[in-house]
Amino acid sequence: MATDSFGPVSAEAQLEIREYRDGDEVAILEAYNRIFSAVVPGFRPRSLEAWRWQFLENPAGRRMWLAFDSDGRVINQQAGVPLRMRFDGEAAVWTQVVDSFSDPEHRSGLKKPGLFTIAAMPFSDNYGGPDRDAVMYGIPPRDAFRIGQKFLGYEAVRNQNKLVLMSDRASLGSAGGVDVEEVERFPESIVELFEAAAPRFGAATVRDATYLNWRFRHPEREYSRAIARRAGKIVGYAVYREGEFDHSRDGLVCDWLTAPDQPEAASALWAWLAESSFECGVERLVAVFPETAPDWVAFQLAGFRAERTRFYMVARAYRRPYDMRWLYRNWYYTLGDLDRC
Repeated sequence: MATDSFGPVSAEAQLEIREYRDGDEVAILEAYNRIFSAVVPGFRPRSLEAWRWQFLENPAGRRMWLAFDSDGRVINQQAGVPLRMRFDGEAAVWTQVVDSFSDPEHRSGLKKPGLFTIAAMPFSDNYGGPDRDAVMYGIPPRDAFRIGQKFLGYEAVRNQNKLVLMSDRASLGSAGGVDVEEVERFPESIVELFEAAAPRFGAATVRDATYLNWRFRHPEREYSRAIARRAGKIVGYAVYREGEFDHSRDGLVCDWLTAPDQPEAASALWAWLAESSFECGVERLVAVFPETAPDWVAFQLAGFRAERTRFYMVARAYRRPYDMRWLYRNWYYTLGDLDRC
């Protein structure tokens, strides 16, 4: 009988439950592509190159727990994408929980709390903690949130909204004195922009060249990147691609950051985003921010309108006194902080 830290699993299942080891990716990909192709309309199989980019090339590390059946097949996974954070002025690591799946063929043979949590619980216990990953978060649809809330301690930070700009609604201000340049890679000096903007946020992903040049170098997605400069100094940047978010294919504002008190930089980047999308036939631009971020209001003044999505932003905080109210008020994120862009 297979056992783990939660006691017997199932006399029939004979599961091996453990952390990822080099070489497991072949079995992981087979399970991921097989399970999701059966339930996701229009599903496109993930390639080994895309998997390696997300989970092995991430400069912040790797987070994966797996369950194998007696034939060596992966039947359950809990995985995450760790991110280097500036958290209340200090360096920390948070993990975005992604790619949680369980094989429907094995669900009926397991006792409660069920196959979904067999790898999720040791994942949480081993990676989360005050001196480890201070926060775990994700953006699940509502049915998946209920499972995580019941068994894994997830709490809702907010009902996630989005900002949408139609091609006939743009109201862009002056971009005088700011030049926008498209780039293939972000320069090392981009971190100076993050350091200038970071004091506005209680928590934010460290947006330096190491992170940005990994995050927006996906082997199967095409991103456009633009840097705004005033007199040669970087005062903002934006990342754009066409893709699907919330059951709609749109022009996506994947990442965005401007220096404080630089409204011309925002106007210049909005103009670049509009040109990148509307002139290519895309009818809508979509951005995601917390409604407590300064950009939430600024984007609406530029013509974006708030709409609901089918997602919750959820989290589990492992460090006191931080809770969902603190995260709601202080955490800055964009679509780039999620695996949906």
